[in-house]
Amino acid sequence: MSKCAAQATPLPVKHGLSISQSPITEEDHHKYISFAGGLRYLEIVGSLLYATQTRPDIQFSVSLISQFGGNPGIPHLQASKHILRYLKGTAHFVLKMGRTGRHGIDLVGWTDSDWAQDPDSRCSIGGFLPDVAGGVVSWQSKKQPTVALSTVEAEYMAAANATNTSYEINEVATVRTCCNDCVSSEFNSCLQHRTLLCGFI
Repeated sequence: MSKCAAQATPLPVKHGLSISQSPITEEDHHKYISFAGGLRYLEIVGSLLYATQTRPDIQFSVSLISQFGGNPGIPHLQASKHILRYLKGTAHFVLKMGRTGRHGIDLVGWTDSDWAQDPDSRCSIGGFLPDVAGGVVSWQSKKQPTVALSTVEAEYMAAANATNTSYEINEVATVRTCCNDCVSSEFNSCLQHRTLLCGFI
């Protein structure tokens, strides 16, 4: 992979990865082993999971390919190689911490969701990325627990998840006198209620 061609995106736009692409017959398994050429899928996924600590831009892609670790197929291995080629082409990308010219400490967040793009479960995947004073402090890309009936519902569930996190970040930024255990238990009880009530936005 050291001499591979760089990619501009973490995954192809219409990747179509599915569990149906996993090998079923013995012949399929032999084709996969021959194609892999000694590469170990789970080792690649583990390395990419480690890279997500400083590269939120690959969070969705790595989360997607990690679902097929039990029985990966050729398309899944191709997708993992695509992510590695993307990292090679974007090695100069950095995660900036701290203020970037803004006055004050503003909490700003971005959220997005697809709609029923998982061909196996039809669940949507939502993600969010909040920053404080211009520095990213958290990120998440996660499959939603229920099937959304519309794009609006999928976006709403993603926004609710992001709002939960922004409440927690806001509390951490404002509460300085309480011990960690008190703050943690207080957050957990609040977040449990917010999870039950999606209509608090």
